[in-house]
Amino acid sequence: MQVTFSWNGKEHTGTLKPVSGAGNVYHLMIRNYYQGQLVRTSNGWQFSTQKLGYLPELASVFGKLVDKQP
Repeated sequence: MQVTFSWNGKEHTGTLKPVSGAGNVYHLMIRNYYQGQLVRTSNGWQFSTQKLGYLPELASVFGKLVDKQP
């Protein structure tokens, strides 16, 4: 699924790709490079990157987009 979002004053476009066989786990890919992981937990959506750790503001944005999908 294509996503466009703002982060640190810049607009980014990428793809949230479901991880096969992993349930509600998605990888954020920008220009074919892995940027982070979105996971649905019992506490809601969580998004994290290796560099910055947990980013709740992006978890909310990405989670809403995934939840809208049919």
